[in-house]
Amino acid sequence: MVKYQLRVPPLRIEDLIDDLKDGTKMLALLEVLSGEKLPVEKGRNLKRPHFLSNANTALQFLQSKKIKLVNINSSDLVDGRPPVVLGLIWTIILYFQIEENTRALESLGHTFGGSASSLESGGARSGGEQKKAPEEKRRQGAKRAMLQWVTNAIPREAGVEVKDFGPSWRDGVAFLAIIDAIKSNLVNLVAMKESSNRARLETAFDVAEQELGITRLLDPEDVDVPRPDEKSIMTYVAQFLHKYPEPR
Repeated sequence: MVKYQLRVPPLRIEDLIDDLKDGTKMLALLEVLSGEKLPVEKGRNLKRPHFLSNANTALQFLQSKKIKLVNINSSDLVDGRPPVVLGLIWTIILYFQIEENTRALESLGHTFGGSASSLESGGARSGGEQKKAPEEKRRQGAKRAMLQWVTNAIPREAGVEVKDFGPSWRDGVAFLAIIDAIKSNLVNLVAMKESSNRARLETAFDVAEQELGITRLLDPEDVDVPRPDEKSIMTYVAQFLHKYPEPR
């Protein structure tokens, strides 16, 4: 995902943790996602103080967007602490990608007889939900809205039941069904049901990229496991929202 976003400007990411330490690529990523220009310390002779300055700039920018950062400081990024860096990257993806796509859900909402905002709020008034932190509420809201979109986008006759952003996608049929819902005749759902999980996944990812322009963020071996990574699948599926036919 980060590699894809940084293809313009052309910045190479070989090791996510190490390559983000000096802060220059982190700021470049934020610039690409936000469309805003950010100050950056750059050059061939950058030292730790410059790294910390860049990391601070990135964190301050995120805070200005009202993104709550818990137990994250600039030295964690510069020192390359994997849990912190990976958590921050997911927070950035959540804010700029998935939450942005809930607006696309709203524009498609009346196709399904309801808005994305109503989907997000459905069942969200229980005591337990009210006690959730704002960022957790946002994450769950985006997740519910996207899951509802998937459920409604796939025709019932396809016989595909999607309950989550994990095991439901393992066999590849859900990906193929969404592709077919967006543009028919790109895949043969009946014939593909005889294929292996990985063959279906490979076909889905290839067709989505070649025919729909959806960047391949996953490989079959990432998904054909007992517990696929939910965040990765959500990020990938979010790309399909903008390819769904506009309501007429």
